[in-house]
Amino acid sequence: MSLLHKVLFLLLLQILFLFGTLYAQSDSLLNEFNKIPKTAENISKLIDLSFEITDYNVDSALHCAIQIQQISIPPNNYELYCKSLINIGTISKISGNYGEANQYLSESLEYAEKHNLISCAIISLYQIGDLNRCIGLFDQSLLYLYLSKNLAHKNKVNQQHPELYDRISSTFFQLAENGQQIYKLTKIPNQNEFNLEKSTPQDYIKLCKTYADSALLFSELNHNNRTKLSSLNLLGAYYRHQQNYDKAIEYFGKAVELAKQTNCKIDISNYYTNIAGTYFAQKQYEKAIDYGLEAYRMAEELNILVYKSTAANILRLSYIEMKDFENALTYQNLEACARASMISLQNLNQIAELDKKYQTEQKLKEIEHQKNLLDLKNAEVFRRNIVIVCMLIACMIIIVGIFYVHKQKAVVIKQKKEIHEKNEVLFSQKEKIEKQYKRLEKLDIFKESLTHAGSRPKKSAQPNHAPQRQPHSTTFGTKNDAVDYKHVGR
Repeated sequence: MSLLHKVLFLLLLQILFLFGTLYAQSDSLLNEFNKIPKTAENISKLIDLSFEITDYNVDSALHCAIQIQQISIPPNNYELYCKSLINIGTISKISGNYGEANQYLSESLEYAEKHNLISCAIISLYQIGDLNRCIGLFDQSLLYLYLSKNLAHKNKVNQQHPELYDRISSTFFQLAENGQQIYKLTKIPNQNEFNLEKSTPQDYIKLCKTYADSALLFSELNHNNRTKLSSLNLLGAYYRHQQNYDKAIEYFGKAVELAKQTNCKIDISNYYTNIAGTYFAQKQYEKAIDYGLEAYRMAEELNILVYKSTAANILRLSYIEMKDFENALTYQNLEACARASMISLQNLNQIAELDKKYQTEQKLKEIEHQKNLLDLKNAEVFRRNIVIVCMLIACMIIIVGIFYVHKQKAVVIKQKKEIHEKNEVLFSQKEKIEKQYKRLEKLDIFKESLTHAGSRPKKSAQPNHAPQRQPHSTTFGTKNDAVDYKHVGR
C-alpha cells in the first residue's frame, strides 16, 4: 500500500469517527432541546442549545430556531424577542439562506433601535455586515460593520463583542484577496483607516492582521472559543497571503485542535479548506486534494453551503493542476450548485430592497438628528443672546451708576469747597469781631478811667505865682486803632 493510500485510509477512518461523534452529540442536544418546555422562561436556554446544534447539523439548528420563533413572548420583553430574531437570522446565514437571514437580521436591527437595545443593535449590525461579505458586497459589509463598531465604541462595550472585530478582519482579508473592484461606496463614514477607491490590497491585509489580533485578544478575555477559532483561522490566512506557509499551516492546525477540544466542529471544514489552499499555493496538489476532500465531506454532512462551495473550488483547481479534468468538472458543477443555492436572484433583490429600506430609515433618522441639533443650537444661541443682553444691561447700569457716583462726588467736593471758603470768611469775620471787641474793651477801660478822673475832689488853691501844669493832649485812632493816653498832671 502506497503512502498516499495509507494517508487517505487514515483520513477516512478519522472522518467516520468524527461523523459518528457528530451524530451522537447532535442527537443528544436535540433530545435535550425537545425535552425543554417551549415557554418564554426557557427561550434563552433554547437559543443557546439551537446555536450549539449548528456545530453538528445546521438544518436541525434552523428547525429549532423556527420553533423558538413561534413561542409567545410577553409584549414588554423586547430584548428576548430581539435575541430570538438574531438567533434565527444568524443560523439562516450559516445555512446559506441569505434572503431569510437578511430579513430576520434587519427586523432585529429595527426592533433594537426602536427600543434602544444597544447590545442587540451592535450584533444585528455586524451580522448584516457579515452577510453582505458572504455574497461579495464588501462596501456594504464595511458600512454595517463600522456602524456596529462605532456604536460599540460610543457605549464603551468594544471588548464585549470580539466577533465584531473578527468579521471586520474577514472582510478586509477578502478585499485583499479580490483586489480592486468598483463599489457604490468609496468612503465609509466615521472612519479614516482606508478608502475603497484608493487603498491597496496591502493596506487591507494590514488591517486584517490588526483586527484579527484584536479579535483574538478580546476572545481570550471573554473566553469566547468560537471567535478565538475564527481569529486563529484569519491569522493563518494572513500568513498564507504573506507567503509564510509554515506559519499559516501552524495557525490553521491550532484552529483545528482547539475546535476538536471544544467540540466547535462547525468550522473545521473551513480550516481544512484553508490548509488545502496553503498546500495548493506551494504546488503540493496531492496534499491539497486530501484536505479538500475532507473539507468537502464535512461541509456536505453539516450542509453548510458556503463551505461546500469553497472546498469544491479548491478541489477543482487542484484537479486541474493534476490534469484530472473529469474530477475537476465534477467539483466545478458542485461548486456552481452550492453557489446558486446561496445566491439566487430573488435573494439578492430582497437583500437590496431591505438594505435600501434601512438606508432610507437611517437618512430620515439622520435628518431628524440634524434637526434636533439645529434646534438645540438655536436654543443655545437664544440663551447666549439673552445672556449678552443681560450683560449689556448690567454694564449700562454699572456705567450709569459710576457716572452718577462720580457726579455726586463732584457735587460733594464742590460743597466742601464752598463750605471751606465760607469757613475762611467766617474765620476772618471772627478775627475782626474779636479785634473790635478788644478795642471796645479798651474804650470801656478808657471811659472808666476818665470817669474816675473827673470825679476826684479838688485840692486847696495854689499861689497865683505858681504856674499850673497843663495836661498833655490825648490822641485817638492810631494806626492799629489803639488808644494812646497820658496821665493827667496834678
